[in-house]
Amino acid sequence: MKLKMKKDNGFSLINFILIVLIIVCGVFVYTIVSRDNNVEEEKNIIESQAFDTSTKKNENTKKIENGALAELNVNSTAGDVDPNFENSDDNYKKYFYNQLNSNAKSIYTQVINNYNALKSGTGTITFNENEPGVDKDFQKAWDALMVDNPDIFFIDTSHITLETKSSKKRWGQTNYTYTIMPKQGEKYYINTWNSEEELEKSINEVNEKANNILGGAKGNRYDKVKYIHDYLVDNAEYDQTSDANNGNIYGMLINRQAVCEGYSKAFQYLLNLLDIPNIIVYGDGINSNNEKEYHSWNYVQMDNGKWYAVDVTWDDPIVIGNGRITEDIKHEYFLKGSNTFFERHKENSDVSGTGENFKYIEISKTDYK
Repeated sequence: MKLKMKKDNGFSLINFILIVLIIVCGVFVYTIVSRDNNVEEEKNIIESQAFDTSTKKNENTKKIENGALAELNVNSTAGDVDPNFENSDDNYKKYFYNQLNSNAKSIYTQVINNYNALKSGTGTITFNENEPGVDKDFQKAWDALMVDNPDIFFIDTSHITLETKSSKKRWGQTNYTYTIMPKQGEKYYINTWNSEEELEKSINEVNEKANNILGGAKGNRYDKVKYIHDYLVDNAEYDQTSDANNGNIYGMLINRQAVCEGYSKAFQYLLNLLDIPNIIVYGDGINSNNEKEYHSWNYVQMDNGKWYAVDVTWDDPIVIGNGRITEDIKHEYFLKGSNTFFERHKENSDVSGTGENFKYIEISKTDYK
């Protein structure tokens, strides 16, 4: 009888211990699960002052004094060939996108897919990643976005903020959330526009102007490229003021005044609409005063498969006195090869002056004939 009682007591004690352990484990698991959404959050807001691809405003243009141009002798070298570039289809429209890493491509794509958020002026663009450091890729993604897409002309990148949040869960996993938003009290827009309605009107204005221009672009590729080049030279002038739109297609096509970036973006925009492969290029030019200054121009692929340089800005120089632009001056930098073009032009792979570098495609050594 005593032996039986000892066996029963031992069995009950073991069950009691097991039940307690199960309850303790259940409570522990429940606590972990219930607190999974209670995260330790770290927030980092990056003001996008440095994300402006048009911060270099000390541009240059040539001056003609009494019709005579100063002679310059400056040597330069060609840039590296981009090994990832393909000449098929419209890949040139994503020339700089194709040089991004996967994180930067994700940022670029998210912005394009949320274009209406930018147009609204105040919309936010949020995306999640499972790894840290994506904010470090934002600069290069934004550079590529602005250089590939001249039609996104209304953005003042100094108004943009990138907010990053790291959410550390109890499991040890960390999630990252990145949000692009306007700076507090600002809209994304250049100050020319105050509402989406105003912006939409300007976008339609640009589209209508572009359609009118393209109506005269006929013939083979050379004829079309020359027509667009000559139209810009004949119908706009170099802007020596500080107009907010002088570096974009609105300033060039509607206001008919621009600096070199406005010339090159308008040329890029119109050739894109004609499906003629081209890219915009940033670098330094040596002006008529032998001074090196920030400059931009274009590379265009002709029907022989080779690429050539076009500097629309310098083909529309400022005339001082009684000088006039002759046909030779008007096409001095039209479809040039590196042997002649790089005497006064030098590529700079850092398109925004922030240390993020890209590669440009190699152009023909000889001029187009």
